[in-house]
Order: sequence, then structure tokens, then C-alpha cells
Amino acid sequence: MRYCRTGERRWLRSSPWPCRRPETVSDLVAWIQSVPKSRFLAYHMFLSTRDTARLGLVMVRRGEWAGTSVVPATWVSRSTTVSVPSVGYGYLWWIPDRKSPEWAGAFLASGNFGQYILGLPALDMVVVHKRAVTDEFALARNNFADAGPPPSSVSRERFLELADLIVAARCAGSC
Repeated sequence: MRYCRTGERRWLRSSPWPCRRPETVSDLVAWIQSVPKSRFLAYHMFLSTRDTARLGLVMVRRGEWAGTSVVPATWVSRSTTVSVPSVGYGYLWWIPDRKSPEWAGAFLASGNFGQYILGLPALDMVVVHKRAVTDEFALARNNFADAGPPPSSVSRERFLELADLIVAARCAGSC
């Protein structure tokens, strides 16, 4: 990992996250967990759509970015393979049950309120869906405080319906 000096804006070609401070990704809005020790083993990150897509693309390309391995290919393969068959879950990734060739090897990260990363290795494609969740709401939830009513959400089924349309448009009968 290469860290930036204050104000440095040089981009590195060998990393999905160009020149960064230790606590950030190139477009990371915040990595906020103000509770000293969470009772849950999860920490919320506020990533831009671009960085979210970069994460998906590294996984689609079996752990490589710009020809450099940044995640072991064996881990990518294991984590995106069903390990809990009853629910179609790998290691932190859901495995969509679509059967067409375009969906071969597909995997899905599912976040709060309908935030998704869909990897489609057969198409070398990533689809990212983000939801507008206010910082105030997210921080209140992180701190186990009253966050008020939750924002509307997008179900996994609805997102996958959208993804089916995107795949169909991408392929237009020629995949």
C-alpha cells in the first residue's frame, strides 16, 4: 500500500485506489465508527460509487488490478462460491441463482437499504447500486442511537430484476 503526502494528487497505475492516506480510499467519504468496541463485527464505510465499483472489478478480475494481484485469486474463488447452500451465500458474497451463461460466476454484495455490488465475471462487468442515506442517519445507527425512521429500501429481488435488464441490454442477443 502506498500512502499520500498531504496535498499529493499523483495517481498510481498499479492500484485500484490511487494515492491515498492510510485511512482512506481515493473517494472515501468517511470510515466512521465512534463506538470504541462494536458489539457487531461490522464497520460501515462510506464509499463513492466509483470506489464501490473498483472493489467489484477487483473481484470480477480474480483479485487483479492493472495486471497486479491485490487479492489472492484463490480467496476470490472461495469467497464467491456457495458455502451455505440453503441460502446461496459465500464468504461475504451472495451467489445469485440466475442460470444463463452471462450470470456464470456472478456474486452480489448486499448492503444497508439497497446498496449493492453485482459482479458478472462472464461479462467482465460490475453493476453498483447506491442509496442516498444521510450521514446523520448512518452515524446514529453506527452509534446505536435513535436514527429516526429508516429511508426507503431496494430489495435484492428488485435490484436483480434491474440487473437482468442491464445484462439483456449489454448482450442484445449476442452474449
